[in-house]
Amino acid sequence: MRTFLFVSMLAMALLSSPSPLRAETYPDQPVRVIVPFSQGGSTSVTARYFQKVIQDQKLLAGMPMPVVHMPGAGGTTGANTVKDAKPDGYTLLLWHVGMCGAEAMGNIEFSHKDFTPVAATGSQSYCITVREDSPYKTIQDLFDAAKAKPDTITAGANLGAASHIGLILAEQAAPGVRFRYVQSGSTSKIYTAILGGHVEVGLLGTPTLHQVACKGVRPLAILASERDPVLPDVPTLKEAGYDVEYSMTNWWLAPKNLPADRVAVLEKAFKTAMETPEIKKNFESSSMTLDFLGSADLGNSIESQCKSIKAIAKRLRGEE
Repeated sequence: MRTFLFVSMLAMALLSSPSPLRAETYPDQPVRVIVPFSQGGSTSVTARYFQKVIQDQKLLAGMPMPVVHMPGAGGTTGANTVKDAKPDGYTLLLWHVGMCGAEAMGNIEFSHKDFTPVAATGSQSYCITVREDSPYKTIQDLFDAAKAKPDTITAGANLGAASHIGLILAEQAAPGVRFRYVQSGSTSKIYTAILGGHVEVGLLGTPTLHQVACKGVRPLAILASERDPVLPDVPTLKEAGYDVEYSMTNWWLAPKNLPADRVAVLEKAFKTAMETPEIKKNFESSSMTLDFLGSADLGNSIESQCKSIKAIAKRLRGEE
């Protein structure tokens, strides 16, 4: 009888006490990813790449990773949803440098500090691009014209977003160069606007240029550290004498105060996914880099990028 009572009491004590394995059971339900843009863009495509590999490889304890598109207000609608979610690791945001732009523009009532950085998985480069029959044959031709007649050459951009930031940074590196910005929307819409002659210049991502095979457009310079292998004749902006490097990195973010043990689980899943042949093949076909940053390094990178973009905030807002 004493043995029975002892075993019963021990069992009750174990059931009532916090389980030491609780952290190890994360995740035990689907991990939802919010993409704050419409389907079809590079952010959406990236989310789908990782969704498939993480699910197929069971990198999150076999749990599904549903992707939910929540477009609106330049990405801020979806970001708000994640910011206000419970910091339990079951809601993630996939965004990029556009967050720093929205912050600098004053379009959001929160900042990058309201999220927990999880991981960065690769990036894409951008090219300053004009229509194929444009009178501007080189980047110097374009800059000389923009300097001679400031605010007259129309540039398509999603104001405050990645396409706008890159062109402003190029302006800053070429004193006197000023474009007249036109709200064009997403990269695909900028491409259409250039083709239709509605704008004279725009910043297009290399995945877009590869996909359309530069049909109807002429990339003048790439804002990367080296030339793109698919676009070998397009010089870097640095080669042209302008000290600018700019890319759009995929940021995986969680609500603020996500516990460190859960950050570690997510970080490991994304790092492992990056090393799979499937992700490597998909990134290569989309002309995205395979660079990876863990939580701490991503946090430092975001802080640095937001600081540099804050320095051009007035120009982004059209105040100077």
